[in-house]
Amino acid sequence: MFPGWGWWDWARPAILFTMTTRKWPIAAIVGASFWAWSAAHWIAPSQPDGWVGLDTKLGSVLGRAPNLDQSQALLQRVREAAAAGARVVVFPENAAGLWTPTASGFWVDGLRGNDVTLIVGAAIVNREGYDNAMMEISAGRARRLYGERMPVPVSMWQPWLAWTGQGGGARASGGLAVTQLVESKGAVMMKDGIPSGIATSGRVLVKFASGSLTALSGKALNFSSKSTGPNRFDLEFTE
Repeated sequence: MFPGWGWWDWARPAILFTMTTRKWPIAAIVGASFWAWSAAHWIAPSQPDGWVGLDTKLGSVLGRAPNLDQSQALLQRVREAAAAGARVVVFPENAAGLWTPTASGFWVDGLRGNDVTLIVGAAIVNREGYDNAMMEISAGRARRLYGERMPVPVSMWQPWLAWTGQGGGARASGGLAVTQLVESKGAVMMKDGIPSGIATSGRVLVKFASGSLTALSGKALNFSSKSTGPNRFDLEFTE
């Protein structure tokens, strides 16, 4: 909220906590004062040397149905920024639209001969829906730089589509599952007469799941694990 404050920004959680107590009016006044002071002394954030953020000025049509003309126009702007000395060009979210092998080839080939890196948002479609991702593109390659961890609820993240067998919602990159142990058994693994690890198996109930593991929520799963080295083990779940 106040990134320029450095470590002093840790005072913000204390203010929010005080808002839940009887002294909330004081916390509200202090918080509003900090906000007013920050707004009155606004300093534009500085960007790293060689980085350029481009405003496409395409509005709501950006990335919705990117045709060849739109993509070529955006590519030309990247080339112009590179000619002006930019090393990294940043486009808005989803400026590249749907990410396909064809789109990847277009951008990689288009940047050949330009010593510049493009960071652009794109949608990677899969069977379950799509990932809202950030792509890093240069003259030699295109790779996924980051996947959105928390898609916007309702407009992007639509977990209820899975209840009716539909897809199409955005997914959180990665996944989290919380399980309850129902039953288990274990045994010591021996090698040359010496204990070398532990093997376990059993059954768990998935109490909560999110991201790419959402479909497992409420299911009972079998699991098995075995040691593979110091503080290392393989864990496998099956239905």
